[in-house]
Amino acid sequence: MVLSKLTPSHEIIMKAKNFNDSRTAALRESGVSEHAGFPNPATDRSLQNLDINILLIRHSASTYLMRIAGNEWRVLGIFNKDIVIVDRALGARANDLVVWWQGENFVISHQNQVPQETETWGVVSATIHQFREKL
Repeated sequence: MVLSKLTPSHEIIMKAKNFNDSRTAALRESGVSEHAGFPNPATDRSLQNLDINILLIRHSASTYLMRIAGNEWRVLGIFNKDIVIVDRALGARANDLVVWWQGENFVISHQNQVPQETETWGVVSATIHQFREKL
């Protein structure tokens, strides 16, 4: 068997291949898939399923899901029938959306808009907006 000497163009192709292999491995470890063209069904088994609990919830013991009624928070990007994920273990920052009590109702606003002597109930960490209702 005769081995030919690698030319610079071969080296570039090999480096690009190694780069893509390491990138693909890093994406798989993070649970993200990269698709270019028609997917190969044989490779789907190596990918992890998307899990909402892992993606959106940090502290499962102190996280609550709340269904929104009404369009009062439309300016915040939260619409009627949306689900907000509220984490009570997170410390609120100035621009975080927080849930707090006002009379007998929960209110959502930015932390810096909560009245001085009012304690926040939890921090909104995510919202889920369904475009099509389940049948």
